[in-house]
Amino acid sequence: MSITLSKKERADSTLSTANLERAVTAIREDGFVLIEDIVAHDHLDQLHERMDEDAQKLIAAERWGGAGGVTGHLQLGAPPLAPFVFRDIVANPFVVQVSHAMLGDGFFNAFYSGNTNCPGSGTQPLHRDVGHLWPELTVAHPVASLVVNISPHDVSDENGGVELWPGTHLDPSEGSVPDAEEEAARRAIVPPTQANAH
Repeated sequence: MSITLSKKERADSTLSTANLERAVTAIREDGFVLIEDIVAHDHLDQLHERMDEDAQKLIAAERWGGAGGVTGHLQLGAPPLAPFVFRDIVANPFVVQVSHAMLGDGFFNAFYSGNTNCPGSGTQPLHRDVGHLWPELTVAHPVASLVVNISPHDVSDENGGVELWPGTHLDPSEGSVPDAEEEAARRAIVPPTQANAH
């Protein structure tokens, strides 16, 4: 599910009731929603430049992380300091609105980081960003956390957009890191989709 904002929504920094309902339904049913073009491109450009500098330092030090320490993968988030903290990223009004609708009062950002795949690194191992609270249950519990993905540069099938697996959030039998058999079984039922950004 992808939502393109209207001029009024953009001017008001608020999703319409219909689009908010679409977003909530998409998250409940598919596990994700894409809301297009909600971060200023100049903010993304500033982050991209700084994060590239940080990435070069981590690469030089061979500080691999974010994918189980696999070579070529970095745990690299946006710098949490001025001038790199932007409201449309850390407190995006559309994300806040959807988060509040899903989680209610008192939600907060508990993790501000990201994964970076370096050129030639290969695919990141398949994993859930957040597992189930009670994996022994046979049905999924209501949403307890959300993950927001924002790329500071264009991503595509060719350079590694986020792979989303519709409906997997509703299956508590799958662990945080599914084995090859679980992945193949899921792929046969509902294959993943790429979350590309331009």
